[in-house]
Amino acid sequence: MALRVASAYRTVSTEAALVIAGMIPIDILAEERRELAKAGGAREGNPKVERKKTMRKWQQRWDTADCGEWTRSLIGDIETWTGRKFGGINYFVTQFLSGHGSFGNFLERIKKRDNNKCIYCDEIDSPQHMLRECQRWAEQRRTMEEEIGESVTTENVVKGALQTAKS
Repeated sequence: MALRVASAYRTVSTEAALVIAGMIPIDILAEERRELAKAGGAREGNPKVERKKTMRKWQQRWDTADCGEWTRSLIGDIETWTGRKFGGINYFVTQFLSGHGSFGNFLERIKKRDNNKCIYCDEIDSPQHMLRECQRWAEQRRTMEEEIGESVTTENVVKGALQTAKS
C-alpha cells in the first residue's frame, strides 16, 4: 500500500516507501493499539504517550534498516517528516526521495537504458547529480539556496524544503 500512496516503483524498499508515505509499519501500529487497549482504550490510555513510543520504535527501525540509504540520508528524522504541515508527495518527489526513477544510474541498473549518462550534461545521472551538479536544475537549486540561506546538500535539502511552503 505504501508504494501506491507514495507513487513509488516496486523496487523501492518497504522501509523507504513507508517513510516517504508517512505510514507507520503495521506491526508497530498494532503494538501501539494493543497497549492502548490494555490501558482501557483511548479514553483511559494516553494516546500521545503511546504515539511517542511508536515513533521512537519506528525511528530505531529506520536508523538500522539495511536498505533505503539514499532515502535515509534525506529523511533522517521520521517525526519531522511525518509532522510536516505542507509539502505533499507525488510521483516526481518520490523518485527523488527514493532514488528509483528517471535517473540514468537506476534505469541502467534495471536494464531500461544502455548507459547511465544525464541527458542534459552527459555526466553520470543520479539523484545526487541532480541535487548538486546538473545544469538543468541550477535555477531551482539557486532559488532553494536563497530560501534556506546555504548551499543545498543531501543533509539539508528536505529540511530546507520543509522550512517554507514555497519549496
